[in-house]
Amino acid sequence: MENIRKFFAIPIEEIFNQILGVAPVGIILCDPKGECIYVNRFWCEMTGLNEGESIKHGWMDAIHPKDKNQIVEAWNSFVTGNTPFRKNFQFLRPNLIVTWVRASATVLYDSHGKAIGFLGCVMDISNLQLKEL
Repeated sequence: MENIRKFFAIPIEEIFNQILGVAPVGIILCDPKGECIYVNRFWCEMTGLNEGESIKHGWMDAIHPKDKNQIVEAWNSFVTGNTPFRKNFQFLRPNLIVTWVRASATVLYDSHGKAIGFLGCVMDISNLQLKEL
């Protein structure tokens, strides 16, 4: 991280914001309770939800009804520390377009090792799923 600070003449927070804006994956940040506090532009494109609609547990509204119970249960288990979160499932956008995604999440820790939230990444795998069908 120190190398990044030395190389760039802008604050690390600005670099982070630019990465979030350009990374071709959906990114979700959650608080220690597992409630969404931020999603990036690609997340919104994949889910059909805007940032405001995704906040707290609103992001779960994008999960296809067929997958919702399983994914919500897996997320809750992950947040309570029982299991890793790596899942393939479907988003159902309000315009009824289905997007297959591969999601993974990790715990975020502060400098003292205390869990302070969660970071999730969601990649569109629709083309891969269609090839398998």
